[in-house]
Amino acid sequence: MVDILRGNDFFITQLKNRPIPSNCYIIIRGNCAVIVDPGSPDISEIELLLFTYQVRPKFIILTHEHFDHSSGVNLIRKKYSDIKLVCTDACNKAIADVRYNLSCYYEKYASYVIKHSEIEIEKCKIINLMGLGFEFVPTQGHSIGGMTIFLDTFVFTGDLIIPKTRVITTLKGGNKFLAKKSCQLVFQKCTNDSIILPGHGNINNYKDIL
Repeated sequence: MVDILRGNDFFITQLKNRPIPSNCYIIIRGNCAVIVDPGSPDISEIELLLFTYQVRPKFIILTHEHFDHSSGVNLIRKKYSDIKLVCTDACNKAIADVRYNLSCYYEKYASYVIKHSEIEIEKCKIINLMGLGFEFVPTQGHSIGGMTIFLDTFVFTGDLIIPKTRVITTLKGGNKFLAKKSCQLVFQKCTNDSIILPGHGNINNYKDIL
């Protein structure tokens, strides 16, 4: 667990999902939290972090549907019955299909599906969560249900933009043309002060990855 970044009145912690080391981020403001990409089938580390900071999760946000970013959703929903899931409309369809969330292809994960989200993103929009303005931008390419999240200077890119790594578009629902278009859109919205929080690997300043 690492306390990695601070905003004006919130902070962001990072956990490594397991067994695949993708990134899970938890945004904390007051006694509430937003969980981004809980990709561990065992949510004990998330529970420990929430207990440590004495916060209750109010929302889960998925950058995309793949199992290494979404496999903790069902357990979190079961434990916190009032929590709301946020994802794109395409992601909603994909998380309900083991072929698109890829859980049927990896032997260390049990296949699973996820029920429809409470908040569905069909186009770019800003939504107030915990008193913070989250901008949600559908960004297909790596997957059919991809989404990038902007919060102040912080940009959660999922697996669309991983510094020093070419976008993977060969998995089910991937599209090389859409990936290029989505990357261009995200880069256009970034500034030199933007901080990229990718789905794998290290956090980087936007200006350092150009």
